[in-house]
Amino acid sequence: MLIADGESKVELVGEGDSPEGKYTEVELSLHKNTDLSSDDPMYDKSLLIRGEVQGTTTWVWMEAEKQLKAEVQDVDGIEVENETEMMLVFDMVELFKNVDFETAVDANGDGRIEIGPNDLDGNVELYNQIEANLESAVKLERK
Repeated sequence: MLIADGESKVELVGEGDSPEGKYTEVELSLHKNTDLSSDDPMYDKSLLIRGEVQGTTTWVWMEAEKQLKAEVQDVDGIEVENETEMMLVFDMVELFKNVDFETAVDANGDGRIEIGPNDLDGNVELYNQIEANLESAVKLERK
């Protein structure tokens, strides 16, 4: 969970040792989660964002398995030595840039607006914009 009750949250998604040096970017991989039960909402998805649009439950998800680069915003990069902690930040403002949620619809009438790769609700334009924004929305920062 990245945001709950309007507050940003920090979740550990991985850890390990990085060689000492100066970092300006890292690469990460999105993979479909197939280790869960098939009735788990995250099953077969690489990204899932749940919230509300115009009072209607909304799910935005991706199934793509892709490589992303998370860049450091500081031109000097991040100096890593000893126990330096870094974190990936998903900038929701950047992720939803140029996405007009006013046009989101629940075309199949199941009570949920779905914005995903299979266009269940006719929101493919919104999905395409979110997918196009994904890499620029992921940033690397010193914790």
